[in-house]
Amino acid sequence: FNETSGSTVFDYSGFGNDGSLNGGVTQGVTGVDINDGLAYEWDGGSDNDDYIRANKDFSPTNITAIAFAYPTDVTSDRHRIFAGKTGSANSEIALGFSDDSWNWEIKTGSSTFTKLNIGSPLTGQWRCVAGTYDNSANEINFYIYEKDGTLVTESSKSADNSFGTFKYIEIGKY
Repeated sequence: FNETSGSTVFDYSGFGNDGSLNGGVTQGVTGVDINDGLAYEWDGGSDNDDYIRANKDFSPTNITAIAFAYPTDVTSDRHRIFAGKTGSANSEIALGFSDDSWNWEIKTGSSTFTKLNIGSPLTGQWRCVAGTYDNSANEINFYIYEKDGTLVTESSKSADNSFGTFKYIEIGKY
């Protein structure tokens, strides 16, 4: 997230998975004590239209999602930091928080749902949240770190999920 203007968020990995900004996302927010002092900020509205989306077909077998988050409001029901969807509401991965816990969710089909809730999100504190899905071990893992890398808490759970082709990834949709 190095951009400070425009509607494209560039993928600097070389894989061409650029994203597009939607809704109330502010680029180049300064005064942040990570990532060279720049960040993106979501307006926190309940209109469900503030996100970055990369449209890309991919079929994951193993998944890792990592993000730094700085909650300013934890009173509403669900905040997604990261989500991937197959195009239907029946299959998704989601990393985020609710009013009482950090959440890592894997859902496939209409009946297979695996979720880990750990820790409590605190307003005004940076946290690094990381969720993994290991297909060969049939396990999901979830980790919460301080911004300095100190592990706060972790949890794991058996999961027997398999995915179809994901159609897009979204970052920051309430």
